[in-house]
Amino acid sequence: MRLTTTTRRVLFAGLTLVAGLVASGCKPSVRPAPAGEEAKDQGITKTSQEGPVKATVSLSPKAPKLGDQLVLTLSVESEPQVSVEMPPFGEALGRFAIVGFTPRSSSGPDGRTVASQRYLLEAPMSGRQRIPSLRVEFTDRRPGQASAGPAGQSGSDGGVEREREVLTEELSVDIASVLPEGEVQAQLRGPRGPLQEEFYRSRGFRYGAASLGVAALVALLLLLGALRRRARHRARVSAFDVAMSRLQRLEDRGLPAPDEADAFYVELSDIVRHYVE
Repeated sequence: MRLTTTTRRVLFAGLTLVAGLVASGCKPSVRPAPAGEEAKDQGITKTSQEGPVKATVSLSPKAPKLGDQLVLTLSVESEPQVSVEMPPFGEALGRFAIVGFTPRSSSGPDGRTVASQRYLLEAPMSGRQRIPSLRVEFTDRRPGQASAGPAGQSGSDGGVEREREVLTEELSVDIASVLPEGEVQAQLRGPRGPLQEEFYRSRGFRYGAASLGVAALVALLLLLGALRRRARHRARVSAFDVAMSRLQRLEDRGLPAPDEADAFYVELSDIVRHYVE
């Protein structure tokens, strides 16, 4: 019995619905992580503030292992009319290797600016590692905040705009070793024993070495013979024979046409010149 197109579509939709219900019923239930694990994954966060600028630095995960990538995020929030200069790329990151870098900047409706830098780091070794303080420079251009001084640029109120800075707090993290506890070998191995020389003294090794030597000698003799035969062949062919052979080929071609006379006499003079040389 042949099914119509409409019947096929209905059957296909029904099978798809049944498969979706079965798949949704077979999904394992997701249990929420314990409170201790959530706190562990939140990492380390420290905040510093200097005037209108607040800098927050965070590092996650809090307890990484050697080989894990660490995420370092520097977020700087500044008030309106305050220009912020973020740290240069890779400054003051200690011996950590930078494998990724993402800078971002956004402004809110109230004029506040949030700039951030996200680093992907790799630890150089296990043990306690530290990330030094990061320096963020800023200039406060708000009315009444510029102070008079001998250096700087004049502010809107006649004062001088001075650059200020805020330093983040130092971060320390313990990098765990990838070796399980109790498997670290602290003892040195003893010296190895003497080399086994029986193989080099065996009959098979000596026969093989002798066969290779004979084959190399035969190949050398054949090469020398070929070179000598080639040299003798060259010595038998004199300059006179070479010149007569070329003259015979030139004669066999016949007298040249008027437009080929130049090429004919050029080749003839070349034969004579090589013979004299």
